[in-house]
Amino acid sequence: MQPSSAKHHLLRLQELGLVEVDHTELIHGITATFFRKTLVTVSFASLGAEKQKLVSDFIDKQIRDDLYAKPRTHTDESGHFMADQLSGVVHLSEKEADQVYRLIRTFLAKHEKHGEGKKAYAYSLVAYHV
Repeated sequence: MQPSSAKHHLLRLQELGLVEVDHTELIHGITATFFRKTLVTVSFASLGAEKQKLVSDFIDKQIRDDLYAKPRTHTDESGHFMADQLSGVVHLSEKEADQVYRLIRTFLAKHEKHGEGKKAYAYSLVAYHV
């Protein structure tokens, strides 16, 4: 990827609120800008097709990179959940599909803020009618 192309994509991701400037450094007389991902919830339904693809590719790569960056186990020494990846098909009525979607969205909305005694868990959910 050319540097100008990378900058274009990073600026687009910054516009969408998915990355933010972490810091800048002067390297051999050139100012380098370093970005970091933001901790946000993104609903793809609100994005246009082009932005959906851009955001999807970015998030998929970030989740994979983070998940496989170090060895992980399903539970810690105390038996508490640590990591898992699930894939499958469920059979739902339209009403049940609506209910589970609302249930997940409500749960996630209630737990987006950092709080005392809470740890951050990354997630990526994809659900669609086949």
